[in-house]
This record gives sequence, structure tokens and C-alpha cells, in this order.
Amino acid sequence: MTLGCWTGISGYFDASGSAEDPSTGILTLAGYVATVEQWAKFERAWESVLSEEGVPDFHMAHFAHSKGAFSEGWKNNEKRRRSFLEKLVTVIEASIEKGFTTSMRLTDFAVVNSEYQLQEQISGPYGLCASMIAAKVRGWIGEKHGDEPTAYFFEYGDAHQQDVKRVMARDTVGFGQPPEFPRKRWQERPDGTTYYLRPFEAADFAAYEIRKAVPLIGKGKDVRGSLRQLLHRVPHENGTLGKDELRHICAVSAVPRR
Repeated sequence: MTLGCWTGISGYFDASGSAEDPSTGILTLAGYVATVEQWAKFERAWESVLSEEGVPDFHMAHFAHSKGAFSEGWKNNEKRRRSFLEKLVTVIEASIEKGFTTSMRLTDFAVVNSEYQLQEQISGPYGLCASMIAAKVRGWIGEKHGDEPTAYFFEYGDAHQQDVKRVMARDTVGFGQPPEFPRKRWQERPDGTTYYLRPFEAADFAAYEIRKAVPLIGKGKDVRGSLRQLLHRVPHENGTLGKDELRHICAVSAVPRR
């Protein structure tokens, strides 16, 4: 289900990697933007694909490693795996307007944060990636939809999500509705029915694939076929926050040096 009380444009975003675990190396935040009607179309088609394969939900890390709902009948079954991802990409292509992603190497943040009071004055990696995505979404919606109100939903549970409201609030131009942090899955009492925010599953797909691809950029190596298909068929606006971009943020925001 989507968050049906909202009537404007909405974006759902999820992270791959974590600033709390530097061993992941890269933090990627990704997701998709669409109207309420488009999200409803997406949800019906996405759930139909999952139902055909007998899986209750989609988690890209579980799929990639044949765990959880994908532990039986999926490992080494490349024909089934390719067909399944092809169907998911088709749903995204047919239902949503555009994807937005931002990636950051955690070592780049550590270097710049050692030079400037970046974390204290503005945000940590998660908030910075979220702010960059929201700015790109805002610019795109302004061009295509004018003053259409915008809602931003980030999957609950990632580290330092409190930074998102702080970094968005300090911007002098409004981003739309204040960001919200719903769960991807929850149960309703008393019957225990499980509900899913399916747009987060598509965001998880994109975030996982793009984070895996970042180390390959500029090295002449091929990215995964599933990512090539996703980027070829679905419009995405991809960005990175490296040391130069982070230093620029510090400069224009007059962040004190350490």
C-alpha cells in the first residue's frame, strides 16, 4: 500500500550502505517519484509479479544472495532470476515518472569532515544525500509539474535519519512537505495483517544496484546486467557527493574549519 492520504507528487527513498558501518564503503540513497495514481498502478502490478513467483515481498540483498523468501528454488536458476528482475523493471518503467539517486564514499566524507565542522554544522552522510536528492526532485518537479506539492518518504531505520529534517529545514527554499519516515512493512492489530509499502521495495532495488556499481565507474568495468537494464529503460538522475562537492557545500555554507 502507498500512503493514500497524500494527493500530490510523492517520492519513496531507501538507502544501501550505512554511515554506521564504514566497511560498506559507500552510502547510496535512491528512489522513485510519481503521482498517487501512478503509485497505485505500480502497486497493483508489482504485487502481481510477486504473487506469480510466490514471494511476499522483495528485498534486493535477499534476492542477490538467495536468502529469505528467495532461499528455495532461486539459487543458480539464472533463467528464473533474470525473468523476475525483467518483470520488476517493466513495472517500474510503466508506472513511475523518474528515479533519483545520490552516492557518497564514506572516506570522502571523513576527509572533509576532518577539515570542516561538516557533521556538526550541516549533516552527516545520510542527510547530505537526502538533501541532494530532494533538491534534484524539487528542480525537476518545478519544471514538469509547477507548484505541485511534494512529499518525501524515507524508509524508517537507517542511521542518522534525524539529519534529514535538520538539513532540509536550513535550506531557504522549501522542499515541499516535511520528510516522513514510515516503515517498509508493519502489522495491524488485532488480526495481525501484514502491510507493505511497495515503493520502498523498488527504491531498495535501485539503491542496492547503484551502490554496487559505484566502485566500477571510471575503471572500464561492466556493471551488473540488471542495473544496465534498469538505467536504460527507466529515467534516472544520478549524482555523487565527493570531496570536491562536499568542500563546495562547506564553502557556500560558511562552515567553520576545524
